[in-house]
Amino acid sequence: MIDALISVVDRLIQLKKYQTERTRYLFEKLFEPVFNDLSIIHGNYIQILTQLAQQSPFAWERNSPHYLAEIKIVLNSLQESRIEMEPARRQIRFMTKELSTVESTPEAKAFVNTAISYLFGITSFGEEDEDLNDAKFKSISETILDSLLAEIQSISSGSEIESATNSISEIDIKNLIESTLEKQRHSWNVVCDSFSKLKVSVAMKD
Repeated sequence: MIDALISVVDRLIQLKKYQTERTRYLFEKLFEPVFNDLSIIHGNYIQILTQLAQQSPFAWERNSPHYLAEIKIVLNSLQESRIEMEPARRQIRFMTKELSTVESTPEAKAFVNTAISYLFGITSFGEEDEDLNDAKFKSISETILDSLLAEIQSISSGSEIESATNSISEIDIKNLIESTLEKQRHSWNVVCDSFSKLKVSVAMKD
């Protein structure tokens, strides 16, 4: 009887040891590298958005003869800035999606969900969300790029072009970029908070 109890305790100890080792392995090999990559991408986003906000004309300047040229400058800046980090952004987007399928701790799942929210603007992936090239998974730079292109087309043609949500003529490019900048900063704070909790939970298991 005693030997049987000792055997059960030993198995429980081994199981706990395995779970702890697996948690640390996942943290060191998957979650922490994803956070580090996200840190670089976030810094790049902030740099790009800050520059674009400074370059963007105000909405009340829309009838100015210089407005179109200034919008095109913003467009070119965004297109050039996206090139450097494009491979890293695509990689981290696919990696984050795969992480959402990994069996892990509540803290790890919370971190993955905040990363998903930061990158995709959604709280989690559904079973139907297979194609990351779907329009609903556009990056923030792609969304701004679309608005800039539509604004240029609207000004150039002199017509009122309807977007998915509102008239392009009503879009305030500067406000769009500045609000996106603040949104990304807030989202990043949430990511950092969830990662800190994950890191503490992993350390407490040792």
